[in-house]
Amino acid sequence: MYVVDGTVVTSASDLKKASECEFAFLRELDVKLGRDTLFEPVADAMLERAGRMGDAHELRVLEAYREHLGDGVVEIERPDLRDPDAVAAAVAQTRDAFAAGAPVVFQATFVDDGFIGFADFIVRQPDGRYLVQDSKLARRARVTALLQLAAYAEQLERLGVPCADTVELLLGDGTTSVHRLDDIEPVYRLRRARLAQIVDDRRAADGPVEWGDPRYTLDGRCPTCDLEVQAHRDVLLVASLRVTQRVALFDAGITTIDALAASDGPVPGILDATLENLRIQARLQLEAEATAASGTPPSPASARSSWMPRSAHDEASSPRRRAGQSNGETTSRTPRPSSPPRMRLIAWFRSAPARDRGRRRRTSRDEPDGRRWARGRRRAG
Repeated sequence: MYVVDGTVVTSASDLKKASECEFAFLRELDVKLGRDTLFEPVADAMLERAGRMGDAHELRVLEAYREHLGDGVVEIERPDLRDPDAVAAAVAQTRDAFAAGAPVVFQATFVDDGFIGFADFIVRQPDGRYLVQDSKLARRARVTALLQLAAYAEQLERLGVPCADTVELLLGDGTTSVHRLDDIEPVYRLRRARLAQIVDDRRAADGPVEWGDPRYTLDGRCPTCDLEVQAHRDVLLVASLRVTQRVALFDAGITTIDALAASDGPVPGILDATLENLRIQARLQLEAEATAASGTPPSPASARSSWMPRSAHDEASSPRRRAGQSNGETTSRTPRPSSPPRMRLIAWFRSAPARDRGRRRRTSRDEPDGRRWARGRRRAG
């Protein structure tokens, strides 16, 4: 994505980004438009390594085509987007390659009104039509990757180049994922129209997109969202809390991890048991924050009160009960509340023998005498 002469030019990759997280895409657009935003380019070593591996995978596919077709592979050099003449030259080379019936066009360059794209591989089929291929390091097809293929197929049709009925993803495990354009195009058109809409909205706005704007979807875990989550102490700070649950909490007026920990009562759209576990998790995380800030370990009582149900905790700490204990009176002992379901499950998993953690086929290697074990099972049945 880049801005030239007041026009926002997006690519097929931007379509993928906006489909994954509209907020992150619009925050990047705000930066391009020169608006003051909370945005920091994140240097992720894992993403950089994945990018290098993806480039290596693409190069392997290109080398295979070169070995098979030789000069039949037309390679278009990717131009500098800041150089309009270089972009126009790449577009002209792409058109000439298709007009000449090139067997394979690598990095075909397309420019349309507000759109620019670079297709990995476009391969001529025996019937004269062209098949759009994209190399992906992933081992399974994703909808966002298919949207990119549909974008390139649309550009072929715009140029009058016959396009095949299917598109292909060349996956990282060596397999090829084939998909019909008729299945992808409806979703692509919706996403392309949505992209144009949100870009026009932000261009007409006076300031940057605000965190929590209900008009735009968000991923909630991407680096751009994470900055806002930390800054606003959003409920997404709570481990295992999903974006759909965040929507329900926001509708109920619970927007921060602190508010969630202090809340009580039901929330429409979230099961009571799930909500209680989220509150327990929020309290535990707040206690961990307080402990880290003070530098002192929490007492057992405070740690237990973070997950103890309010009714049992209030009864155990009531003045009447404390007074009765101090005067030596005989009182009925309040049973200790059971741990929350998640904690009980974790405790059981850590303590249970491996054979009880899941079903698996048992063989003679598990017992000194497999036949004796089988006879024992028959007698027990």
